[in-house]
Amino acid sequence: MKRFVYFALVGIGLSVGDASACDVCATHLALAAREEAGRTTVSVFEQYSDYDAPPGGGHTFTGYATQVSASHWVNGRWAVQAGLPILDKNLDNGEAHESGIGDATLLAVFRAVKHEDAAGYATVDAFAGIEAPTGDSDPLREERDAALEAMHAEEHEHEGGEEDHHAPHPHGHHVALGSGSWDGIFGVSGLWKRGRVMGMGEAQYVLRTEGDFDFEYGDEVIGRAGLFWFALLEDAGSIAAGAEVTADRKAEDRVMGVKQDGSDGDAVYAGPSLRATWNDRLAASFAWDIAVSGEDEGLEGAASTRVRGALAMTL
Repeated sequence: MKRFVYFALVGIGLSVGDASACDVCATHLALAAREEAGRTTVSVFEQYSDYDAPPGGGHTFTGYATQVSASHWVNGRWAVQAGLPILDKNLDNGEAHESGIGDATLLAVFRAVKHEDAAGYATVDAFAGIEAPTGDSDPLREERDAALEAMHAEEHEHEGGEEDHHAPHPHGHHVALGSGSWDGIFGVSGLWKRGRVMGMGEAQYVLRTEGDFDFEYGDEVIGRAGLFWFALLEDAGSIAAGAEVTADRKAEDRVMGVKQDGSDGDAVYAGPSLRATWNDRLAASFAWDIAVSGEDEGLEGAASTRVRGALAMTL
């Protein structure tokens, strides 16, 4: 059994961090797979997302999300992790742009299943936690202001006034760094290895609450599965190549309790992925997500390109 392969590939098994037009909706989980009390892992996760304008016009968006996290095994079953994202969101080539820290996360992780024998291993982790409102939510103010303006225009129309067809569509939710809300994160991840073949799967659910400026992001469900083959499998390190499929589904946002049409979205991505380990301490991953289908958050299409990577070190 290659001891560090077991650690590293579980350690970056859950590498989702959405830098899309919505808030960072998912959490990158990095744990040392060997459940030794006092074992700590630090990691850095990076994702780049690029939305091209669709034919006939639309919005462009580029986003960078960097999540710095630290996880710690309390005992053989329980671990904790804290993470802080650093975001850069750019809509329409600078028409709206925000950068800074996002909403921090704190998770508790329970190793529900662990099995290891001469042929391989399998693990299943369940996790739950909170997302705290540490990011700047000020751009969400324009969402509430636009909703109030629309309400006043509708009242004016009902009173016999002329209909206003020129109310601007707000985009504060695309670039806001924080939600201003306390949200729940729930999920499960699993890893299986036999010989040179490895499979992984994960699912997350983000439960949103109302935050600043009467704005509430839509709940989100995120799932991913991957299959890998080890081209190199040695005690000193390993290299595995494979492919991953990711599916996202986000519900509609709400302003003052009213659903916002066109703010929901779904997307499916598929692409190649690489994983590597070195010297019983370091692990890295790289993946390129290619949009297969989907519509996302009023940008009239899924991100055309998502590139993500992670580096983890066990202390």
